[in-house]
Amino acid sequence: MIFTIPRNAALAAFALATLALAAPANAAYTFVSVAEITDIAPGGGIFTGFALPAISGNTVAFSGTYNGDASQGIFTASSGGGGLLTTVVTSGSAAPTGTFDVFGNPSLSGNTAAFTGEYGGNNTTGIFTGSGGDLTTIAAAGDAAPVGTFDSLINPAISGNTTAFVSFYNGSSRGIFAGNGGALTTVAATGDAAPVGTFDFFFSTAISGNTTAFRATYNNFLGDSIFAKTGDVLTTVVSSGDVAPVGTFSDFSSLSLSGDTAAFLGLYDTGNGSGVFAGNGNGAPTAIAVTGDTAPVGTFIGFDAVAISGNTVVFLGTYGDGSAGVFSSTNGVLTSVILTGDTTFGSPVTGLSFGQFGADGDNLAFGYTLADETQGVAIASFGAVVVPEPGAGLLALLALPVVVFVRRRR
Repeated sequence: MIFTIPRNAALAAFALATLALAAPANAAYTFVSVAEITDIAPGGGIFTGFALPAISGNTVAFSGTYNGDASQGIFTASSGGGGLLTTVVTSGSAAPTGTFDVFGNPSLSGNTAAFTGEYGGNNTTGIFTGSGGDLTTIAAAGDAAPVGTFDSLINPAISGNTTAFVSFYNGSSRGIFAGNGGALTTVAATGDAAPVGTFDFFFSTAISGNTTAFRATYNNFLGDSIFAKTGDVLTTVVSSGDVAPVGTFSDFSSLSLSGDTAAFLGLYDTGNGSGVFAGNGNGAPTAIAVTGDTAPVGTFIGFDAVAISGNTVVFLGTYGDGSAGVFSSTNGVLTSVILTGDTTFGSPVTGLSFGQFGADGDNLAFGYTLADETQGVAIASFGAVVVPEPGAGLLALLALPVVVFVRRRR
């Protein structure tokens, strides 16, 4: 008989077997590499590097360079796709004016990627979406803005068929806008009413359903907060000066959103502390992990990126002597997904990258570098731990991480 141990039960059994769980637990993940340097890029050329990936379901989107870094494209792949890539757009493709030059990191919803594209050879930018056919222009430099025209457009986030983004316009104004290829909606802009005074500046955005989150300063840059807006209702999630684990919050970054809950990185204690937090404005944010918490070796010393999906928060953290890892937290249970030093795809991991769009359900996407100098993009999928019928070796088996690595070949 075969027994399948669900995630929580496996972690509970592990805890009983070891009496105490001092560091993040290991769980069962299947790792699938979808692209690596030296792979042939669609249309020819060899991949030379990758930027931060995004994931939706089991589909991942990423920006890759090829032809000796002379060319760049946005591509999608799936964990069950057998190594087949779909080309969303490449440098040299037709743009609103001339051809595309370079691209920013994509966001992904379903099979549709949203991205910033520079085109025309003069740093002109636009926000576009596509899934392998014709592209949709969400907005582009020169389009009508609330005042004047858009100057530059960056940091898109997509949910369903709606893409939110940050844009400069009319010289020095900035705002958060959303659209699907038709008329744009202004989420918030310079001069709009803020909790105190008016908004000054906007940094990043995230979107989930009909809720858009963003980080902004206001009141002549004296206020700095993360907000969530649904319809006309603006909610403050967290602000500089709010009570933190030590002292008060002073700065925020790496914003992600699921439903009405935002996950973010926060600095506090005059910059001496940092952590991963989640909140929806209904009470103080929840601390997921902070500097000084127990890590696989020593304690956490810093955090680089965070993503949220449902009740799971995933983040890239550094710890101990500078080692790094991707971790997930579900209902307060912190799990190690992959760490530098782990042997993955046949070689020890020496570097990891992860971004704000890197988690969806039980799947997450990350970039990796191996000791043999291989670089790639992979999908990690959480799966049940399958073990033999209980016997003398059961507790010993539960004490080991169950990991499957799939390195696709072309």
